[in-house]
Amino acid sequence: MSYREFRQAGRVNTRTWHIKVEGPTVFTKHGMLGGILTPTQDTKKAVNVGKANEKTPEVVAQEHAERQILLKRRQGYIEHVDGVPVGRFDKTINWEALPISLRFWKPTNQMRKGLITQLRDGEAWALRKRDGMAYPILHDELGVVQMYSRVMLPTHKNEPDIPWNERFPHIADEVATVCRMHSVPTRTLFLGEVVADKPDTDLDDFALVESVTKSLTPAALEAQAELGRLRYYVWDIAFWGGNPACAELPLQWRYGLIHDLFHNCDYIDPVDIFDNDEIQAWRRRHDPGRGAARRAAAERLGWEGWVVVDPKGVMGDRAWNLRGKTDRPPFAGKLKPIYEDDFVAYWDPSEGLGEYGTGRHQGCVKSLALFQYDSKGELVRIAQAGSGLTDQMKRQLADPSKFPIVVQVEFDGWTPKGSLRFPRIKRIRDDKEPHECVNPKL
Repeated sequence: MSYREFRQAGRVNTRTWHIKVEGPTVFTKHGMLGGILTPTQDTKKAVNVGKANEKTPEVVAQEHAERQILLKRRQGYIEHVDGVPVGRFDKTINWEALPISLRFWKPTNQMRKGLITQLRDGEAWALRKRDGMAYPILHDELGVVQMYSRVMLPTHKNEPDIPWNERFPHIADEVATVCRMHSVPTRTLFLGEVVADKPDTDLDDFALVESVTKSLTPAALEAQAELGRLRYYVWDIAFWGGNPACAELPLQWRYGLIHDLFHNCDYIDPVDIFDNDEIQAWRRRHDPGRGAARRAAAERLGWEGWVVVDPKGVMGDRAWNLRGKTDRPPFAGKLKPIYEDDFVAYWDPSEGLGEYGTGRHQGCVKSLALFQYDSKGELVRIAQAGSGLTDQMKRQLADPSKFPIVVQVEFDGWTPKGSLRFPRIKRIRDDKEPHECVNPKL
């Protein structure tokens, strides 16, 4: 069998990926178009042997290949035959069924220098960053509202016949009412997140959001009836009447329109904006250096953080694409509180503690398992982290007998399940003993 080829066009280079199945073995090769391709092969074994649903190695291999192809398509890869693309490959939008490779901009994980200067000078806006799940909402060709998941699926993967609208009928109905009252044109696509507030607070309840979005529709509706309906936080307008507003119009125009449309809704919240005067007031009350005022505010309020934007920024071709990968334009960046703590680290991949490196780091440390002691003196596993490890550390620590050690870790906060958000190892604490890493909140 010959290889099937798929290509993903980037801004500079085009990536190519090939796959074929021969018997129980899946062969792939990948790399840059015109360059040297890296080959891989994966030989499958039979599953459920002796049972009614037994699958031969050949069937397992074929199903695995089909899943890989579907994944590549969702990432924006287009199949090519003899170098010619097949299927839908242009930059038009099928408004009847949005392509699963459609992706929209996100803020950079750190603010860039120009944005820091704008924030310091009071020329930037700070938007509250909510801790929710992304759900674009389309006002389609027929004037019907349709909700999509972050990866542009109209339904839960385990409920292909039940649209998201039935899980969030209060949101879909209110968006439809707004579109009707304000004569919103068809082919309009809103970007937002479903969010929840903890009772009697202004804090995000991500655990409830996750429970509602991951469960099946009956359980999702029951949870909302008992614990409260999720809300919809609108933070951008991707398309307005079929035109890519997010690419052609400045942020301040889109935010103004969002507030005009959704300022008085029951279940929909327009993006929270803090403008020049408010930011300058924070600066007078806090340290004016590089967003410290914003960080202090987010930490005091218990919020996840901010998205700092240039309100006059026009995002152009970084606003959206059909490559299945999100772009991060320089006009928006995240600003979050930064937390630090000390953790007990272990590394022994054979025991499930941390990971081995690959490539030039073969046999070295890729990540460490992080622990802390609870108030009872018991060791509790918290997270796994590899970011921040230098090449020298990866080599020197590649010996399980050197552990446990204490590491200082910088992170963006705690998840509802008691893990860390984006942990980064800052340094090894030779001056501290593992038993001193106690977290009384565990």
